[in-house]
Amino acid sequence: MRRAVRALCIAVAATAAIATGLAAPSLSPAGASTATATSRSQEWGAAEEQAFVDKINQLRASLGLPTLAVDPELAAQARVWSQTMKDAGNIFHSKALDAGISADWEKLGENVGVGDTVDALFDAFVNSPKHYENLVDPSFRFIGVGVVWDGGRMFTAHRFMALMPPAPAPTATNSRPSTTPRTAAPAEPAPDELAATEPPAAEPAAPSPPPPTVPPASPERVALILDTIDDLLD
Repeated sequence: MRRAVRALCIAVAATAAIATGLAAPSLSPAGASTATATSRSQEWGAAEEQAFVDKINQLRASLGLPTLAVDPELAAQARVWSQTMKDAGNIFHSKALDAGISADWEKLGENVGVGDTVDALFDAFVNSPKHYENLVDPSFRFIGVGVVWDGGRMFTAHRFMALMPPAPAPTATNSRPSTTPRTAAPAEPAPDELAATEPPAAEPAAPSPPPPTVPPASPERVALILDTIDDLLD
């Protein structure tokens, strides 16, 4: 819905701005021959369409602006509108500049005019401030020009387009909180591994301390003991 509202506002703004200075009235020379008028009746002006594109791009290049690429859909719609104006016998602006456009556009513009030569009409566009804004708008990148002859005069419509800027690339973000790396504990051996594992060898027991050494009895003590034993025997 927002895309449709923006498109309507842009199209209306472009139409209102351009309509304040409709390009050049008919500029047919007074001495135009009837034969020329008859031969060009109901004729598409492919050569004139390319001549308009070349002149517009020369103007933009002289100002350091990017040149415009011809968009097939814009060109087709410009031709349709040129024929519509020719059939009406008058020049006026479309109220639906986005008709027939499938591109993801951001801005559209239109210049329309009627005259007898490319040079005369181009000069009229350049000298009209509102038409000139479309010619040198730095945001425009595409153009479509339609020309249809009606006798000795041409009806022409120029469509301009700027595309929507590309969406920014998504920035990768890690929503998970950072955690300190953990070291995995060693895996417990399987039961059969436990059974097959020999128990560690027992450490050798410490040697027993030697028995205490009894000092030998003195001779006097031995004699006393012997006397005592003899007395007991008597």
